[in-house]
Amino acid sequence: MKLPAWILTGLLALASLTATAAETAPWSALREGGHVLILRHAETEPGIGDPPQFKPGDCSTQRNLSAAGRAQAQRLGKRLAEQGIGVAEVLSSRWCRCMDTARLAFGKVSPAPALDSFFGES
Repeated sequence: MKLPAWILTGLLALASLTATAAETAPWSALREGGHVLILRHAETEPGIGDPPQFKPGDCSTQRNLSAAGRAQAQRLGKRLAEQGIGVAEVLSSRWCRCMDTARLAFGKVSPAPALDSFFGES
């Protein structure tokens, strides 16, 4: 059974960091291949959005991953590997918290400006 991407993403988000490795439809679907997994960045330092002067290529001007967020990203990558999920390509917005989440989880990432945030745009 092929699950819609939004269901697959939601179910995987709930199942990905649990202590049990119970077999679920999202894990099976991802192992089959041919799916896109859409994730939000891991936990960040407190705040919402970025300062008005932020620059996508300058992490010092952005809200970045917290220590807990770095650990979350690493656990996600480990869990996917434990479940036998192969990752062909990893795309991310250019925001540091997103690039760092992808790099920590998957070991590789390519920036994709089309995925950049539109937060604060009218």
